[in-house]
Amino acid sequence: MRGKRRRRRIGRYTITGILGHGGMGTVYRAVMPTTNRTVALKLLNPSEPLVALLGMPALRDMFSAEVLTMARLRHPHIADIRDFAYDGKNPFYTMEYYCANLGMMIDEKFTLESPTRRIPPDKVLAWGAQILDGLGCMHSAGVVHRDIKPQNMLVTDQNTIKICDFGMSLDMEEDTGPSAQGMRVGTPYYAAPEQTADPDRADERSDLFSTGVLLYRLLTGELPAMKGFMLSLVNPLYDQGWDDFFARALSWKPERRFQNAAEMAAALTTLELHRQKSTRETCRDIVAGHRPPPATVSGMFRSAPPAPGPAIFSGSTACGSRGHISATYLRCPRNIRCWTKPPDSSGNGPDPPVRWTGRKPTGSLPPGTEPVSAA
Repeated sequence: MRGKRRRRRIGRYTITGILGHGGMGTVYRAVMPTTNRTVALKLLNPSEPLVALLGMPALRDMFSAEVLTMARLRHPHIADIRDFAYDGKNPFYTMEYYCANLGMMIDEKFTLESPTRRIPPDKVLAWGAQILDGLGCMHSAGVVHRDIKPQNMLVTDQNTIKICDFGMSLDMEEDTGPSAQGMRVGTPYYAAPEQTADPDRADERSDLFSTGVLLYRLLTGELPAMKGFMLSLVNPLYDQGWDDFFARALSWKPERRFQNAAEMAAALTTLELHRQKSTRETCRDIVAGHRPPPATVSGMFRSAPPAPGPAIFSGSTACGSRGHISATYLRCPRNIRCWTKPPDSSGNGPDPPVRWTGRKPTGSLPPGTEPVSAA
């Protein structure tokens, strides 16, 4: 009878799986002794080119510096270090274990050019604020991450972001960080231009550039370098304010970007508040009888005589005061109502409403109203 396969141990931890492998090391899922608590364990296990470029003594020093950096950064949106020890000559550390990261959630592949899943804007705005909050703490401590990307954003069960992997970080106060002639630091498409040209020139604005790329990727499933970053052209949900935000965040010149995480977070909050305010104002104006501004024309009704009622908001389309279906709005279901008389305060009209779903109107038409065309 075969015995049970013996699991590998690193230090006092039992390894239960591999979570990932990077240039500096391998990350395992591990179990603590006695408590049986699951943790993430990162073991120094550098690639051969990195060893040839820097040498193992320098890589061990860099790994230890990563641990010290993470240990002194105490923040709700930065992963916590739990333990540090050696497995033979190679150091390792453990931290909180979370089964998801943003890279997994959008299904970002090794070939970064491939399109990814899109994330709803509400979540992107919330996560973006958390990332910038963590970066603000990091930058205040003199640390530049230099590898902001979806895979380095852990997501907790409470939908909270935890920034991890400080292997490429630069400590501005101690002047420490991986550096060698010809060495590239960061991830293609995410790394800022000045960081790609010279990793030692990276500063907090470099991290903000990478954050801009990350946010755009989450919203659109594309990389801004591949298709440009005029967000309003990609999705009509976004207005010029979003274009201005990303134009500044993704400027190739650091002096034209947001200068710190707090400034970028404030701009992000403005986008969120502007959109929510626009939704409330639009609905309030329509109830008050004000015709909404034109947007995407989706169909039209001709009235004989013209219907005198106010613009009514219902679903994704607004019915104009003369019976014209004039605009597509926000995220509501595609469904409108048209009345030949103004509705009461509760929104109930005196005549049977027109139900518009897609291209074909169904239900009873208001008296004197006939369909003319539909987009």
